[in-house]
Amino acid sequence: MVAGEASGDLYGAHLARTLREMAPEVSFYGIGGVKMEEAGVEILYGCEELAVVGITEALSKGLQVWKAYRALRRSLSERRPSVAVLIDYPGFNLPLAKALKGAGIPVLYYVSPQVWAWRPGRARKMAERVDRLAVILPFEVEFYRSYGVKAHFVGHPLCDLLEGSPAGPVARARLGYSEEETVIAILPGSRSTEVRRLLGPMLEAARILRHSVPQSRFPLALAPTLREDDLPRREPWLEVFEGRTWEVMAASDVMMVASGTATLEGALLGVPMVILYKVNPISYLLGRMMVNVRHIGLPNLLAGREVVPELIQGAATPWRIAEEVAALLGKRRRQEVKAALEEIKGTLKGGASRRVAEMALELMGVN
Repeated sequence: MVAGEASGDLYGAHLARTLREMAPEVSFYGIGGVKMEEAGVEILYGCEELAVVGITEALSKGLQVWKAYRALRRSLSERRPSVAVLIDYPGFNLPLAKALKGAGIPVLYYVSPQVWAWRPGRARKMAERVDRLAVILPFEVEFYRSYGVKAHFVGHPLCDLLEGSPAGPVARARLGYSEEETVIAILPGSRSTEVRRLLGPMLEAARILRHSVPQSRFPLALAPTLREDDLPRREPWLEVFEGRTWEVMAASDVMMVASGTATLEGALLGVPMVILYKVNPISYLLGRMMVNVRHIGLPNLLAGREVVPELIQGAATPWRIAEEVAALLGKRRRQEVKAALEEIKGTLKGGASRRVAEMALELMGVN
């Protein structure tokens, strides 16, 4: 089982627990994070060592990635896994899928890479290397099947994982916020490179908003792949919460959030947000030449329009961020966005982990 970042670690952990309930004799090893380890997966390399954003950022971790790849390649003959579950992380997992296919090991790809957004040629590689593709966004099935990939929409794991999460008033009470206060959450990403680029503008935007929004509070939700030492800046009014991301989201009136899975988590919780994306300028220019979609935020991609604002690269300035947050605090705009987020929630379904577990057991020949 291979997951290269925080969201994959979360989905992998839930899948591992589901598989163990269905087939207690199954054991797991691979690449993941703390959550997969807690779920009983033997971790050879931690995903926090390998997670990157952007093309140039990937080069800086090339040696670590190569070592992890070679370790997994060696394990194919030494341990002979019955099936491989590869979770997103295409730069690593697609080459690994080729090696797995060559070794005669069934490949189940869970959470498809967003090749429909850029590098659609990768879909042909997936048709050659992947036995089953479990997609979590409904529009992906048609795209992948057009390339000959055996794709199935299994639902979104977040629908199950977020079930029973605290409602806004409960989350506020737990975090010590009153109903009269305006809570503006800061989610700068799950990778240290993201945090270094985005936290500064977010904190400056918060500084502006502190003076214009009465009784405002600013919690920062620290991703499980990070430590407080990874924060390049701290402010006395900034409240850092570890392991309580969904509570922070649910308690919030608006979020400032790095593009990624957290945007969909916020959408499912019904929280208006400003989505930010900022990478190395060279990575951005190269990416622009290959990207085929109009939006980067998952809520906007699912809606097919801009439901929540996206501030990309040079547009992600403190004043623009503060301006968009202030607009989302307005009653009419806030109601419009929350209604649109509710529609997005209706396009997804739960039960993903069980469906993927059934696929894995089928490929293993376990009834």
